[in-house]
Amino acid sequence: MPMGNDSRNQVRIVGGLLRRTPLPLDADRDGLRPTPERVRATLFDWLADEIVGARVADPFCGTGALGLEALSRGAARLWLNDRHRPAVSRLRAWLAERGNARDPRVAEAVGHVRLTGGDALALMGAAARTGERFDLVLLDPPFGDGAETELLGAAREMLAPGGAIYLESGRALDDGVAETLSLAVTRRGRAGRVHYHLLRPAGS
Repeated sequence: MPMGNDSRNQVRIVGGLLRRTPLPLDADRDGLRPTPERVRATLFDWLADEIVGARVADPFCGTGALGLEALSRGAARLWLNDRHRPAVSRLRAWLAERGNARDPRVAEAVGHVRLTGGDALALMGAAARTGERFDLVLLDPPFGDGAETELLGAAREMLAPGGAIYLESGRALDDGVAETLSLAVTRRGRAGRVHYHLLRPAGS
């Protein structure tokens, strides 16, 4: 699908340097569910100034809305990943276009993005084993795959001290699941069928 200006095929960045910039949305992709704008706004209100200078991972990036929202608001480094090749191609083109932006701040920001296409869980495990750490891990996996515990465990292994994990799910996360991973749900909300949570290491 071409990257046109049809608003039905776009989501946009809510705040920061890239505010109102549209992202391509493949409306024909099964299971694609971009995080609603008001949920993204809530998440980054929760994080406040923590996002400035943060290292961010978005292993199920889809349109890139969550991760690029973090970049727009001052994240220093962003890893985007999606196993859907057309999504990766669209994001690569989007980043290349912004890399040639007249505003040097935009070009510099997108220069700190690493884009990959592969299995999220495998790549998260590899990052943890090589010592790569992130201040914020964004988890927006396909709903209904039942892998929340495994994904949270992998994210926990990649988390830098003082970091946070954001999880979207089709159901509220059981606090007991978080506790088994030495995590605590510090914030939660719901928007329609989307349940969203902010988790931190227990005791932090």
